[in-house]
Amino acid sequence: MDTKRPGGAARSPQDIFGGLFLVAIAVLALYLVNHLPASGRVGFASGTAPRLFAYGLLALGAWIAIAGFFKEGVSIGAFNWRGLFTILGSVVLFAVGIRYVGLALIGVPMVMLASLADHEFKAEEALYFGVGMTAFCGLLFPTILGQPIPLWPPFLDMTPGKSTGLIVRFAAGAVVLAAAVYVARQALGNSKRKGS
Repeated sequence: MDTKRPGGAARSPQDIFGGLFLVAIAVLALYLVNHLPASGRVGFASGTAPRLFAYGLLALGAWIAIAGFFKEGVSIGAFNWRGLFTILGSVVLFAVGIRYVGLALIGVPMVMLASLADHEFKAEEALYFGVGMTAFCGLLFPTILGQPIPLWPPFLDMTPGKSTGLIVRFAAGAVVLAAAVYVARQALGNSKRKGS
């Protein structure tokens, strides 16, 4: 589709409006985390990561919007309501469920719901991705970074250092390793098919 506009007008309206939307989200995020401390005794505080992500999103949105004036692209088409509702529903599911059932149990349903935004949704791939991401986030945030994210429902005693906590960490590591092996096998299989 040729979307070049005469007279030096914007050549990729979709990129321009999409970039400006990302900038708006980043500005809103910076406003909402303004009350959180930016640094603590060890450098990181509860407001550090959100600010870093917001600044990164702000820079990315500005880059996309500015690039929209210089490259040829598509005009704004029909809005994807399915994507909006499934991704927003996934965020709401996480926000409501994280305190009551924990990351280990809410992670996979959250990823599966967000994956429905894609019109070429494949349940098996979304399930593998959900399990891998849940295990990875379960190791990264509560264990490595020490963030107070509940991993399990409050009625289960999964205190780190106790035998149950060690078993959970071992299982999460095994799942991350299995997901990495699966992705590597899929990549090798795809490259062999393209070569033949």
